[in-house]
Amino acid sequence: MKHRNLIDENMSEVEEYCRLNNLDIEKILDSVMSFSFYDTAVLYHAPGSGKGGLRNETPCPLLLRVFKTDSGLRFEQTENTHKYLAM
Repeated sequence: MKHRNLIDENMSEVEEYCRLNNLDIEKILDSVMSFSFYDTAVLYHAPGSGKGGLRNETPCPLLLRVFKTDSGLRFEQTENTHKYLAM
């Protein structure tokens, strides 16, 4: 079974969170993501750094984390969230 990230699996809840927090869902969807069964991390990848990803060992700043909990999703913003994901 292929695992999908929490953002894809819970799009309506993520869209509502974005609306309430003045975040651009399209910017989130265009961002690099890292995910497991329990969380999804949205990362910043500079447009000019090419498709090499982390091959040059330059870290991608964390923009937003989404956690799966028993009561639904929990969102964790960072100091970079509004800098890169605001509308």
